Amino acid sequence: MIPWKKPHSIRYPFYELQVPFKDPSGNESIPYAYVELSWFSTTNLGIQVVWHNGGIDGYSSFVGFNPSKQIGLVMLCSCYLTDVPPIEMLKIAIPFLLYYPNH
Repeated sequence: MIPWKKPHSIRYPFYELQVPFKDPSGNESIPYAYVELSWFSTTNLGIQVVWHNGGIDGYSSFVGFNPSKQIGLVMLCSCYLTDVPPIEMLKIAIPFLLYYPNH
């Protein structure tokens, strides 16, 4: 069994993060968001991104991966939440991981 599959097999809807994102063609899409045992999961058109973010005292971070495309992304920011709100980091990272072209 792949180690990362089990921790996010139980999931609950997380409506606050169902924010519209633009796909590469410019169309707006509202992906579904879930909380899965400390990881968040965003799905759109059958594509899943598993991710987590956080921040403290002037630092913000994001880590996420797309299992089907075998790509990941880490974003680290030396900034306060008022400088770069976490939702702005998500608006960059989630579409990148969802719509990154296949190899």
